[in-house]
Amino acid sequence: MLDKYLRKMFYTIYSHPVIEWGFEFVIAVLIGLIVWTAQLQHTLFFNGIRGLLDIWAVCLFCLFLYKLRSLYKFDADKIKIKRKIAQMEERYYNTTYLQTEIYRASETITEELEDVALWRKDSNHRFMYLSRYSRKILFHDKPVEELRGLSDAEINFGCLPYDPKLGKRFREKDLETLYLPTNDNTPICNLTDFITQYFAKPCKYYEEPVPGLGLLVWKTPIYAKDGRFAGTVGALVDVSYRIEEAKAHCEKLRKKGKAFRIDNTENYYLIREEQDDTHNVCFK
Repeated sequence: MLDKYLRKMFYTIYSHPVIEWGFEFVIAVLIGLIVWTAQLQHTLFFNGIRGLLDIWAVCLFCLFLYKLRSLYKFDADKIKIKRKIAQMEERYYNTTYLQTEIYRASETITEELEDVALWRKDSNHRFMYLSRYSRKILFHDKPVEELRGLSDAEINFGCLPYDPKLGKRFREKDLETLYLPTNDNTPICNLTDFITQYFAKPCKYYEEPVPGLGLLVWKTPIYAKDGRFAGTVGALVDVSYRIEEAKAHCEKLRKKGKAFRIDNTENYYLIREEQDDTHNVCFK
């Protein structure tokens, strides 16, 4: 019981810097008085060995106080650390809970959206979430459980997505000479994921994943707190009902240097301009 009260007392003292300094000042004064008294007794009443024993006793007392201080200060520091860890864990839990609620609410809202498809992919370009409309447009209404954790290439062809391995000097104009593999196992959806990751900025595309399906696509990269690439978030609008007009408009932009055809395909990278809505004219 006494040890419990002593620990509580020392924790109170060493939890506040001002109280700690005051306490150590008082201890220093008391030690000075004890030493002065020992020297006075040695001078007036004692001599020889008795005086040495007095000084030795004072040294032992100082050592005891130092050890006691170290012991209880260590306990106080441990309590501080535990409280700090508890506060950090609570803050992390609250943040994680809030993010989870935001994701849940966002998914609930996007599930009800019509005419706009939304999704999120991880750093390996595998789906983490797809809205109901995106599943309808891209994967014939497959349930999200069958698609989560897979890339477009794995879903459609059972293989890993093709990585174009863009060089450090790769520029937007180089998309026209990308030299893609000649096989049909290169979904444009995954290809534009890699392009968005490389350019490290929001990107806009016109894509034809299959003949007769024209899509106006927006993708933006997302990053973790430490700066690592964490995936992409994307949205699309189906413009298949005006597909010929859409391709003609992309070619018009290409001639103006505002769009680039991706290799020899029917897909285009569209340069985003904040104050220019000409990209959207034929898609409205």
